[in-house]
Amino acid sequence: AKIYLFSDTVENRTPKLIAVSDGGDKDKGGAVDFTQGNVLKELKKLLPDVASSFDKIKEEVKVLRKEAVERAEKRKKEAEEAKKSAMEEKEKMDEILKTAEKIDVTPDEDKGVLKQIIKEGEKDTPPPEGMRVVAHYTGTLEDGTKFDSSRDRGDTFDFDIGKSQVIKCWDIAFSTMNIGERAMLTCEPEYAYGESGSPPKIPPDATLKFDVELISWRDAYATDGTKDEL
Repeated sequence: AKIYLFSDTVENRTPKLIAVSDGGDKDKGGAVDFTQGNVLKELKKLLPDVASSFDKIKEEVKVLRKEAVERAEKRKKEAEEAKKSAMEEKEKMDEILKTAEKIDVTPDEDKGVLKQIIKEGEKDTPPPEGMRVVAHYTGTLEDGTKFDSSRDRGDTFDFDIGKSQVIKCWDIAFSTMNIGERAMLTCEPEYAYGESGSPPKIPPDATLKFDVELISWRDAYATDGTKDEL
């Protein structure tokens, strides 16, 4: 419904209110003339429709609020379950690491890179030098402070092994891993970021620990993205 307000042009030019209560054109019989004394009466005719519209809006808002609360509760529950799952996985991994052998994988056997196998991989599937490695990792300081994680980002990390694209610890350790293998690496500073560290997260002369997993590897120069992938 619409209400028009304008001055009449007859004789004494008395101002009048013109209402279109049915949404029609006033020149086609859809308009009703009334004086100011009848304004309230005409508006009351419109109120039921207005009230009905407001009721519909209120119901829609109520539904939207309910859905928002349900989504929030679902996210909270999922976060709690993920946290619980992560804690259980950590406890399980800690138990394995208590007894897992610390294998010195450095060529000079100087214990600069120690590997503890958490999960065995496919037999005899280590990546040759120059292959494109697809991996997951979580990096922490010795005190357990996490500074980076591909798992948290939900995306794997790729690099060409043996080409100095990553720290020495990784080039050395991943060359000894089989596909599907998961291991804990302990990297001395000279095999990680050395005296300079990697500010602001990694301090100078920091020994780092990496929970790594070799997902797959392939020819880094293959034109087909899946060619030679193991």
